[in-house]
Amino acid sequence: MSNLFIDIILPALLNGTVISLMVAIIVGTIVGFIVGIISHSLKKSIAKAIIGAFFGTLLVAVLPIFSKPEIMGSGPYGGITIVQMAIILVPLGSVGGALVGVLSKLKLNHPEHQKNLLLLLAVSYVLIAFITYGRITHYCQQLQLFQRIFPPEICRGSN
Repeated sequence: MSNLFIDIILPALLNGTVISLMVAIIVGTIVGFIVGIISHSLKKSIAKAIIGAFFGTLLVAVLPIFSKPEIMGSGPYGGITIVQMAIILVPLGSVGGALVGVLSKLKLNHPEHQKNLLLLLAVSYVLIAFITYGRITHYCQQLQLFQRIFPPEICRGSN
């Protein structure tokens, strides 16, 4: 398990965090700016939109993409699948998360709300790690059932 976690799951979490952060900064700023102009509270709405877009992108877009072991390392056809999923899921997660973040009654300067955000972040990462681990081990067990001679690279570290 430690090989699988260090070699596959941890890099996927780090890549997902970077991707989610980049998308959240762009989309959250745009959505927060638009909502801030409408509600006359620009500074508060941009920060909430960025946080919401980060969690939305992480859970709605990154989780399904990085937890599909059959497309990891599968060449150009896996890339096509990833792009198709990203075209649909990234805007849905980022804009939806930004809107939920702006519409929430979250006070960012309140210490209890900051603890809740950290707890939500920790729960999100644990959820992504467990789902990715489960999907990879299930995929590799299915391959062993069909007596595949050369399992893909992703299954060699999970045994």
